[in-house]
Amino acid sequence: MTTANVKSAIFEKVKALSSNDAKKVYGMMLEYDVNASLFQSFDEIPSEHKRLVKKGLSDLKRGRMQNANQFIKEIKKKYA
Repeated sequence: MTTANVKSAIFEKVKALSSNDAKKVYGMMLEYDVNASLFQSFDEIPSEHKRLVKKGLSDLKRGRMQNANQFIKEIKKKYA
């Protein structure tokens, strides 16, 4: 099976997903992206992502944090 065939098959399956299943698949894709070492150094990260990482670090230094349990609860609600 060629790459084009695989992509086409994936696309057809995704088009047929219900809204809820599409959200679940999207959540899995995001999780995969986070775990799949796409970048070898900070310089390779897209500028928008760098900005968000720097903002998060700045917020932490200022004591602005989000409760981890609440964050997890919200993510589960969003993608479950």
